[in-house]
Amino acid sequence: MMRYSLLVAVLGFSMVACSDDASTGTGATGASGGSGGGTAGAGGSGAASSGGGGAGGIGNGGNGGNGGNATGGNGTGGADVCSGCNVNQFCDPELGCVECATNADCLDPGQPACFFGQCEECATTADCGTNQYCHPTNHECDTACTSNDDCGQGQADFCDTATGACVECLSVNDCPGEQPLCNSQLGICAECTMDSECALAEPHCEVNAGRCRECIIDPDCPSGSLCLNNNCVAACSSDADCTNPERPACDTAEGICVECVMDAECGGNNPVCSPNNNCEQCLDNADCAGEPGAPLCDNNFECVECLLNTDCTDVAPFCSENGNCRECLQDNDCANNFQCQNGVCEPG
Repeated sequence: MMRYSLLVAVLGFSMVACSDDASTGTGATGASGGSGGGTAGAGGSGAASSGGGGAGGIGNGGNGGNGGNATGGNGTGGADVCSGCNVNQFCDPELGCVECATNADCLDPGQPACFFGQCEECATTADCGTNQYCHPTNHECDTACTSNDDCGQGQADFCDTATGACVECLSVNDCPGEQPLCNSQLGICAECTMDSECALAEPHCEVNAGRCRECIIDPDCPSGSLCLNNNCVAACSSDADCTNPERPACDTAEGICVECVMDAECGGNNPVCSPNNNCEQCLDNADCAGEPGAPLCDNNFECVECLLNTDCTDVAPFCSENGNCRECLQDNDCANNFQCQNGVCEPG
């Protein structure tokens, strides 16, 4: 069964901030207290696994009477379904830990659109300007296409002339063996579009990525395990409970085994511990000071050459999605009779 009812422009998920007592849906409103010595209305129970409880009843207490509680308690419909969310993330009952629930959560003016829980430059083509489209993989606005010649080389090579968008595929014939399905609504080649297309080892489909995962939320894992970064990990109360050498540290606040909880547990090429409890190359630009030609820290905690076109020089003015400055990203970036080949303008 497909996890998400909408595949494109999902800008209003039902989410709550991660907490230990979140429950899905909105509980029923409690009854109002009676006049005089009224009894407080009870808070409603949550309907499913993540969301707020119902509001408490409102009493009209007279002299000596106690009015009803103004605020209902937390819903009791189910436990929180997310583990490992940091303080800036939300828990979505289908997507897990995400950085946004709606566009209002995206404060960076360069990434104002919430797409499947991630802040991007655009979620759909409607977020872009005239004669532009929203790229299906990097979610950046780009010049609309009229033919395949207008699209990038090696990624999103096909022009959907009906929408002016460059996409990875128009049919399954355009997709390689490891990602044999075409999600035409997202314009990407995919390993899966629903759970039933995944194998038992990774039975859950992360639709927006087109990938099969071991888990997306905690209930996807067996008893005694929690879902962290799409993997089922053992619950713990101390490091002694963490026997997997890839996750030797216990995050006691979450009760899960992780790669690290402090920088001292990291080293080598990935010396800092991220808020997601992974050893990474960087958390900010200062961590990249010793990386020649890669002074900036990107959202993947990697030191890169650029984050925006403005970080590049006139010789190579375009910043690729991998954080490298290139002479071109598509044919339109080159002079007439030249084509963009691997970031360089070559004679056509």
